[in-house]
Amino acid sequence: MRNSLKLFVACLIFQSCSYPLSDAYRQLDKKNYAEAKKSFTEKIESKELKKPLYRYDAFLGRGIANNLLKDNVSAIADYDSCIKIKPQTDYAYCNKSIALTELGKPDEALDEINFAIQRYSLNSLSNFQRAKLFVYFKNYEGALEDLLISIKLWNSGAAGCNLSCPLTLRAMIYQKMGEPQKALYEYIRAGNKSKDYVQMNYNQALCYMQKQDTLNFNLALKRVRSLDKKNSVWIDMAALLEAKFNGNIFDLITTEEKIKYSEYSSERKNYLTACANALAGKHEVAVTYLAMCMKENRGGYYNMLLDYHFIETGKLYNLYRLYLTGGADVTKL
Repeated sequence: MRNSLKLFVACLIFQSCSYPLSDAYRQLDKKNYAEAKKSFTEKIESKELKKPLYRYDAFLGRGIANNLLKDNVSAIADYDSCIKIKPQTDYAYCNKSIALTELGKPDEALDEINFAIQRYSLNSLSNFQRAKLFVYFKNYEGALEDLLISIKLWNSGAAGCNLSCPLTLRAMIYQKMGEPQKALYEYIRAGNKSKDYVQMNYNQALCYMQKQDTLNFNLALKRVRSLDKKNSVWIDMAALLEAKFNGNIFDLITTEEKIKYSEYSSERKNYLTACANALAGKHEVAVTYLAMCMKENRGGYYNMLLDYHFIETGKLYNLYRLYLTGGADVTKL
């Protein structure tokens, strides 16, 4: 699952943003976050934005850019400026909650999102964000209730996150609760919505592994390999999962005949080592290698690994987020 909640909001605002901020939001949409931040700052410091709505959109946009640049302290300041201009905004509260989560402050993050949902929430993203926090606190029933609301809001046409996100998180929760059949159904629904059939089949394989269904497990991995035309990281993930299922995961990542591991970049080696350790249940080691990956490239599939393997390990999740913002030493994890 892509961990890009801020981008859903960015795209939403970009579609209806006011003319003075079109260029800034266009840069944000193109993932030119530093340029977007610079453009928003120029607009904020100029006298051009006389209307409160324009200034609100500018602070919100800069906050999103700061989030994505991992400057969450500045992002929170921008969201607070949004709230001063437009107290009834749910997007600013929601994004502030995301920033607080990434700063390792889940309790404060939950307070912010609760405030938004109780008073202003009209989008599926707010309930999705709270569901992720509930999972963090192991409140699975509360998370499932929020995900149901998120899905209903999305189906009713309300703005917010992509439907595949709450469906995927719901599947993950069912896995944690030991209900792989329900998880399997949700993963299929999520894959059909996102059109990411490679990931959908990989997730199915996870469920079949939990069910000890060897035949369907192998068929799902076979589909992963046939669908992944770009020979991406999912090929390696399938190999690791197969090794886990067969009980020889660490033999795999050191056997050149099975996987050309030595030819990979250090980033990809660290990522696969993180995957291997996560699948083996060695979360502390996995977090260390994942953090090494993030130092080289803050890519989406590293966040995906966090979502699938670390969201239930509260302390490690907290340390991981602190490390990303410079607040913890990865060598001490």
